[in-house]
Formats: sequence, C-alpha cells, structure tokens
Amino acid sequence: MMKIFLILLLLIVLCPLLLILEKRYAKTHAEQIDHKKRNAVLAVLRGILLLFLTAAGFLIYKTEYEPKEIGVYDREPYRLVIYHVGEPGFPFGTSDCRLVLSRDGRRTGSMDVTLHNDGKNPDTENFIVEWREDRVCVTVRGEEQEDTLCTLYFDGEGMRPLDAPQEFRANLIRWEKDGLRVRICDPMDNTVFPDGAELTVGFTEGTYFIDLDGSVTEYHPHSTLFGRPIGKKLGWVEGMVLQIEFSACTDYSAGNGFGNRALGGRIENVDVIVVYED
Repeated sequence: MMKIFLILLLLIVLCPLLLILEKRYAKTHAEQIDHKKRNAVLAVLRGILLLFLTAAGFLIYKTEYEPKEIGVYDREPYRLVIYHVGEPGFPFGTSDCRLVLSRDGRRTGSMDVTLHNDGKNPDTENFIVEWREDRVCVTVRGEEQEDTLCTLYFDGEGMRPLDAPQEFRANLIRWEKDGLRVRICDPMDNTVFPDGAELTVGFTEGTYFIDLDGSVTEYHPHSTLFGRPIGKKLGWVEGMVLQIEFSACTDYSAGNGFGNRALGGRIENVDVIVVYED
C-alpha cells in the first residue's frame, strides 16, 4: 500500500505541474510559433503524462496484484496451485499468497493467506501440503509467525484461519470420519457460530481430546486408531456437551448446516448432557 500511496502522491504533484508548464509555454510562445507547432508541443507534453500514467499502472500491478506461481500439487482429478500475489511489503513486510484448488481445470475453491516472512519472497518451503479424503490441508510457515493451517474442501468450501482461537460448547450429534457433528448450546466467546448452529468439526494434526478423567488423546491422521473407531474408544455418546476450541472455520450460513465447518484444536468433554427435543 505504501508503494501505491507514493505513486499517487507523485501523480498529484506531477499532473498539475505538467499542465502549468503547458499553459506557460503556450502563453510565452504564442507570438513566436504558429498554431501547428504549438499543438505538437502540447501533444508531446500529453504523451509524457500518458507514458508516466501507463508506467505507474504497470508498477502498481507488478507490486500489488500480479500472481506468481510458487508451486503446483496434483492429486487426480484435483490440482492445488499456490501463488504469490504482488511483492512483499518494503522493507520487512508481509506477503500476500493465494491458494487455488481446481478439479479437471475448473476452480472449486480459493483462499487468500498473509505470510509473515521477514520481507522475503515466499517459496515452497513456506507451505506443507497434505491431501485428505475430502480436502487438502496447507500448513503455512513463516519466520515471524506461528504455523497456520488452511483447509480447502473438495466441495468448494474453504476454511479461513482465525487471528486467535475461539471456543464454544456444543452437543455431540454423531462421530464422522476425521470429524464430528455438533449443535452449539453455548456460543461462549466465539463470533462465528450462533446458539443452535449445527456444524462439522474437523480434526487435523495437532487436534487432541480431553476426557472426563483428564486423560489426553492426540489425533494422528494416518493412525488406524482414529476415524470412526475414535468415538467408541472415547465412549462419548450423543448429547454429551463438548467444549471445542477451533482455529479456522467457514463463514456461518443459516440453513446450510453441512456447509458450516470448523477446525478443532482442543476438544474437551465437560460432562454435561443436554437433550434437544425436535
């Protein structure tokens, strides 16, 4: 943004200056040159201004909007392309990146990510890509930030990372593969999902469960211990209230229960049972 501000400031100063020079030249030399020569001089001045405007527009595009491909990751029929958009902020600013997921050449989802990397251009070392059954997970790593997990679902629903984790309490509806279905009974401090909202809470590397006795069970995506069997292992049943900390989510949409998702970090059984009546 600083680059755009400086360019606009220069335009504000240069444009009036060129117009003043144009009028002064025309007034001073009105008696010495004929009308044709005067028009030629004015055309040159206008051409210089147009050239400058074109160069300024090109510079703004290159520094703020041009997407440059960082890496391509394929898992047929899906493809994930990671772009660096513009240039890092000067001198040690952030970088804007974009994750684009497509299926057979048709875009199904995208997500913009801000990378704090000490002003360096991002590369493939800043992104760890993991393909799951129904989504692709991208861990974003920068020198001046904690790892951030971004998720793009194959059905086009992408999760946006939160600035800080949020929590809510919800009744367990059922266990799903790599996730669970819940209905919120206490929104607590969360600003995304209202009371009564139904959503899916997904698991990823780093998700852990705290049982009533204080025991901790970590989630490992590639372990046969998890998936559907985790519900039987923990013994958590429908109606139990879980306190869930989440770090990423989709924007809430009423009436779109299966499109509402959150990424669980800490999931704790708080030993409260609330029964909803239909």
